[in-house]
Amino acid sequence: MQRSTFEKKHPWVVFCYVMSVLVITMITMHPVMIGVSFVAALIYSFFLCGKKVGKMMFAAALGIGFFSMVILPLFHHSGETPLFYINDMAVTKESVIYGGVMTLLLLAVLLWFLVWNELMGQEKWLYLIGRAMPSIALIVSMVLRLLPLLRHRLQDIAEAQKGLQAQEPVSERGGRLRHFIGKKGVSGLHQLSILISWSLEDSMETATSMETRGYGIRRRSSFHLYQFHRSDAIWLVYLLAVSGEVLVFVARGAVSSAYFPMIEWKSGTVETLLCQLGFALLTVTPCAYDILQAVWERHRRNAVREQAYEQKEQAYLEQMYGVHK
Repeated sequence: MQRSTFEKKHPWVVFCYVMSVLVITMITMHPVMIGVSFVAALIYSFFLCGKKVGKMMFAAALGIGFFSMVILPLFHHSGETPLFYINDMAVTKESVIYGGVMTLLLLAVLLWFLVWNELMGQEKWLYLIGRAMPSIALIVSMVLRLLPLLRHRLQDIAEAQKGLQAQEPVSERGGRLRHFIGKKGVSGLHQLSILISWSLEDSMETATSMETRGYGIRRRSSFHLYQFHRSDAIWLVYLLAVSGEVLVFVARGAVSSAYFPMIEWKSGTVETLLCQLGFALLTVTPCAYDILQAVWERHRRNAVREQAYEQKEQAYLEQMYGVHK
């Protein structure tokens, strides 16, 4: 996983970027706009998460694509260009292409939520909505923390039982929910019982700790490390300006599209090109910024490493031979 430089920006900057890209992606069905969003999200998610995105996308594309491009056209017969007939019911080209565009749209949204998960953490959520809605912010942060915490606790329980040899040896994947059934159902249910007891006890301790620390009183203080700098203001103005320009063109119908009864979408006009160019800039700029920063950081580290090597070489020559390079 790469360390994102854009992630260090102010939470409002990151929130504005991801939310604007998601909203524009979901309100348009123009194939060029969806293709730009998908490619940008794929590149950025690969940069942030690494190779695991490829496996996840392959499995998701197979499932969503099979349902949208194979199953749905068998039941949705709108369109004027039949490809073949099944029981006198036409499977049309428009339905297949519409299913392909919907598949690309769903994959793009999935990838952007993956980017959202990497860029927006619990602390940023608490900062954004903590003062206005402290109870909701607390609930959201606890929910986001719950599933990873339960998974880690379940793995600890499985490893502890394996170490104590209290019952049958548990496999390396014994901490997963699908192993609660079958031959190891008893072991899995025992682990689940321990997990529930542990979680309930921890929740009682958390509630007691929050009460003793004064949670629920009217006056409430907060602490955060985020500061709004001039660069954050520049980023925010840029993102709002570009996303606003794209939304205006979308509202004016610059990227309108239709798939039934025939395929038609706007292309070639000045407004359409400006809208597509603006959306491409909106999606690509933070990703390109992160990639350039990573390349520059790698170049800097190589330069520091080479300088240190030259200093060691110079010291060795001076010590052994008295030679000044």
